Amino acid sequence: MDHLKPLTSLRFAAAAMIVAYHAASYVPALRHLGEWPFKQGVSFFFVLSGFVLSHAYAGRAIGFGHFVTLRLARLWPVHFVTALMVIFLMRPDSRQFPGTGWFSPWLALAANLTLTQSLPPFPLYVFSWNAVSWSISTEFFFYLAFLFLLRELHRNWHWKLLLAAALLLGVAGIAALAGLPMTGGITEASTRMLVYASPLARGFEFVLGMVAWLAWTRLGRLRLGLIGGTALELAALALLAGWFLGGQAALRPLFAWSGGLAYWFEIGGGCLVFAPLLMAFASAQGVVGRMLSLQPFLWLGGVSFCLYMVHQLVMKWFFIKQLEGVIQTLPLLPILALCLLLAAALHHGVERPCQRWLVGRIERRQGAKRLAGPGSVA
Repeated sequence: MDHLKPLTSLRFAAAAMIVAYHAASYVPALRHLGEWPFKQGVSFFFVLSGFVLSHAYAGRAIGFGHFVTLRLARLWPVHFVTALMVIFLMRPDSRQFPGTGWFSPWLALAANLTLTQSLPPFPLYVFSWNAVSWSISTEFFFYLAFLFLLRELHRNWHWKLLLAAALLLGVAGIAALAGLPMTGGITEASTRMLVYASPLARGFEFVLGMVAWLAWTRLGRLRLGLIGGTALELAALALLAGWFLGGQAALRPLFAWSGGLAYWFEIGGGCLVFAPLLMAFASAQGVVGRMLSLQPFLWLGGVSFCLYMVHQLVMKWFFIKQLEGVIQTLPLLPILALCLLLAAALHHGVERPCQRWLVGRIERRQGAKRLAGPGSVA
C-alpha cells in the first residue's frame, strides 16, 4: 500500500498555519498575519484526515469498537497530557473561563476529557482548557461515523457528500430560525460557535477528503512521470496561492445570503482547494512531492499533531509573563523553538509510546479472542 509520504509532511504545513494564526494574536509584530486565512489550517486537517483514513481502511474488515479505540489511542494520550499542562502550569485565573452551574469549569473539563466539548455551542465549552482541542473533539465524531461513510463509498459517494452539505446548510438554517446572534458571550450560543465547532457543520470537509481519495484512486493514480507530476504539483500550489491571494474573497459573495454559511466559508472554504492539493501530491511523482517524502519533512509531519496541541499553551504562558511584567517583549524565535521542542518531546515521549502500548494491548486482546474461538469463556 502507498504510504502517502508527502501528505504526512503536509500535516506540518497545516499545523504551521494554525501556529501563525495564533502567533498573530499574541505577538504584536506578527499582527499582519491575521489578515491571511491561516485559521483554515484546521479545515486542511479535516480534509487530510478523510483522505488518509479512507486510504488506510478501505477494503479492511474492522469492527466499530476496534476502530474507535485505535483512533482514541492516537489522540487521547497527548490530549490528556496537554490538559494536565494547563491545570498545573497555567496561572489559575488563566486556565479556563469562569462560570457556575452548567458552565462550571469542572463540567467543561469533563466534556473536554471525554472529547465532547465541540457539541455545546458555547465558547466556554468549545474553547475549554486547552482551547485547540475542540478540533479533535469534532474529529472524534467523524470517527464515529467513518465506517458508515466508508461503506460502499465507490457507489454512494455523491449521496454522502450531498448529505454532508445538507447537514451544513441545516445547521446554518437552524441557527437562523432560532434567531441566534452571529457572536455572543462565553456562555451564549451563537451562529458562529455552532458552525465553527459542530461536527454536523464541519463534516463536509471530512467527507470531501474521503471523496478526494476516491477520485484519486479512480484516476488510476496517474503515472505522469517526473515532469508531468511536477507540473501537476505546481498547478495545485498555484491554485492554493490563488485562493490565498484573492480567490476566496472573489467567491465570498456566493455565500453571503446566509450568515452561518458565510462564516463557514471563511473558516472552512479552503477545503475546496485542499482536496485537489492532496490528490496532486498523494502519489509523490513530482519534484516537490519527492522532496516532501524526505525524512526531515516526514519527521516534521510526525510531530505536527503535538505541535498543534501544545503551541497555544506556550504562547499563552509567555503572554501572561509579559502581562505580569516578567518579560518586556515576546521572544518570537525562542517561543517557536520551545513549541517545536515540546512537540518533539510529546511525540517521542507520549504519543508514540502510548499508541504502541495501547495498540499492542488491543491487538493481543483481539488475537486472544480469535484463538479462543466462539463459545469460549477466555
